[in-house]
Amino acid sequence: MRHAAGDGARLDRQSILRREVPPWMWFILDEAVLYRPVGGRLVMREQLEHLLDLGRLPRVRIQVLPFSSAEPATIGSSFTVLSLPDGREVAYEEGVTFGRLFEDTGEVLRRTVVYDRLQADALSPVASARLVRAAIEERYPCT
Repeated sequence: MRHAAGDGARLDRQSILRREVPPWMWFILDEAVLYRPVGGRLVMREQLEHLLDLGRLPRVRIQVLPFSSAEPATIGSSFTVLSLPDGREVAYEEGVTFGRLFEDTGEVLRRTVVYDRLQADALSPVASARLVRAAIEERYPCT
């Protein structure tokens, strides 16, 4: 099997989730990611099943933001808010043509508020897992 240059780094990063004391991680995914077959149907099925496996880890929470709850402020980009060991928070935002790190408290707070709004509108982790499973069965069945 061939891997892209970044695949090894991605696999190394995923090992962090299986440490003895892993970090807490919360993810909110737009429902559209369940239905856009990037890499083909088999790849999508494997990716979504992997997502379900990750969601079973004790410190990982995965939620899906349904189409009915689209948050216009986030369309076209994604962002991450990180709480660092020293207590500081930073945010990283990226789009198709940019990536930017924010350390300014006000900028980080703006993204934290958007995240909180997204989390409030997203399905619960259990309902999200059901939706992911339904997408697998409907769009990417075993053949």
